[in-house]
Amino acid sequence: MEGSIDMSVRNRIDSSNPNDIDITVGNEKDKLEKDKDGKVDDDDDDDDDDEDFYTPGPEELYNVRVDIAKFAASRASLRLKRQYNEWKTLDSVDNLISRRGYLQKFKDLSLQGTQLLSNRFTSALSYNPKLDLLAAASWNGSCYLVHPSSLQTIKEYPNLHPEKVSGLHWSPIEPILATAGSDGAINLLSNPTHDADNGDNHSKITTLHGHQERINNVQFHPSGTVLASASSDLTWRLWDVSRGTELYFQEGHSDSVNTVSHHPDGSLLASAGNDSIIKLWDLRSGNLVLDLMKNGHVGSIHSLAWRNNGYHLASGGADSQLLVWDIRMMKKLSSVLAHKKLRWFTNNDLFG
Repeated sequence: MEGSIDMSVRNRIDSSNPNDIDITVGNEKDKLEKDKDGKVDDDDDDDDDDEDFYTPGPEELYNVRVDIAKFAASRASLRLKRQYNEWKTLDSVDNLISRRGYLQKFKDLSLQGTQLLSNRFTSALSYNPKLDLLAAASWNGSCYLVHPSSLQTIKEYPNLHPEKVSGLHWSPIEPILATAGSDGAINLLSNPTHDADNGDNHSKITTLHGHQERINNVQFHPSGTVLASASSDLTWRLWDVSRGTELYFQEGHSDSVNTVSHHPDGSLLASAGNDSIIKLWDLRSGNLVLDLMKNGHVGSIHSLAWRNNGYHLASGGADSQLLVWDIRMMKKLSSVLAHKKLRWFTNNDLFG
């Protein structure tokens, strides 16, 4: 769990060997100042509740942050080059025709089929990176792998959690499926389809423990090396996927954290929950970058999704609003009366 750090300490971290880092908890701002009469300055007492602090994490956290920084820099470079090329070749007429084509496709949408998975509600869905397999979770604590076209159940993982499976996400790199539940545990299913053909159930399951209350959402980092989880214990946590260990937990929200979403480059993480505030965190340093709350949601926030352009963030809340934020201007861009769940489509011009 990390708070913000003054610049001098951050510079020492960036330029030091992780084994040589020596950080003193607190900072000089916490010292009481006295006036000329020797009395304590009452103004300092008002800042006690907002005291910044730093809690050291495990040694491997330093290396993870370095890897994330390198990964994000590479992704950002490719994204900016792509956006520049798109801008150079942009044709307003073709763009308008393309948008009208998208609209027509959605008008023609129809129900392909339905599938009854269990005797309880279906609580979460997640496509694998190839979009040829759908994972579906249930309130009965089980997870099902479904063929997206035929809706045939390929494999069932019963009783992964004692109650509702509230979080579900595929790794973008490895064949790993993460599930999370009301028991505060996370299960990592390695090679979940490996034995699907012969009906065996030998896929490896790694269980992660740390949260004190139910987990509401999980999401892999774009690199696939770490996993973020949001919980009703007022924290979100970052996990090392390969080691199956917790890297750190982050406080900051005053109520349940319902959702987390990684920036497309992997540099930032957005978190939101029942306090109606969206917080942006820098995964490369652990610092809180920005709070998005002005003219925002008036109730709990349940869903977040980044657009691949890197500067638009959409949020869905219990107030039935869908808000789009512009991170460059650090404010709300637009609002739509919509549903509580949302996702950007792969063409990045539509969301639902």
